[in-house]
Amino acid sequence: MRAQLDHITLAVRQGVLNPEDEAAMGFFVTGALAATPQVTGIAFVRPDLTVRRYNRSDYQAYHEASAANLPAVTQILAGPELRWVGPLWSAPLYQPILALHASLNGPGEGARDLLGVIVAAVSIAELSRYMAAIADDIGQTPFPRWARPRARAPRACI
Repeated sequence: MRAQLDHITLAVRQGVLNPEDEAAMGFFVTGALAATPQVTGIAFVRPDLTVRRYNRSDYQAYHEASAANLPAVTQILAGPELRWVGPLWSAPLYQPILALHASLNGPGEGARDLLGVIVAAVSIAELSRYMAAIADDIGQTPFPRWARPRARAPRACI
C-alpha cells in the first residue's frame, strides 16, 4: 500500500501526473487499487477540501462536495510524510477504517506547493477477515499492534 501511494506521489512530484487531470488520476488510482486488494478505496482531497473518491467495489470515481466533515482532515493536511490515521468512521462505507495518507506536492526541484492529499482506506472488517485467514494458514492468532509499547490481543490469547 505504501508503495502504491509512493508511486502516485512521485509521479505528481516529477510532473508525470497532474492530479487535476481526472482521466490520468483515474488510471493511476485504479492501478493502485488493483495492486492492493486490502484497500477499500482511495480518495484525492484537494486543498479546497473537495474530494474525488475511487472505490474498489465498482472502480468508479465519485465527487464529494467537501471533506471538511471528515475526521482528522486537518491532521491529514498537516504533514507531507506518509502517515496512518484511525481508526475512523467512514460514512460512505458505513464502517470503521484505517487510512494511510500522503501529501501531493507540485512538480519541480524543491517545489512544495500542496496540490492535495491522497488517502487510502482499509476496512477494519476486511483487515479482520484477512487476519483470520492468516491465522488458519499459520496456525496462530495474529493481532494488530497499535503502538510499540502496547498490543491489542483477543481475550482468548490473554
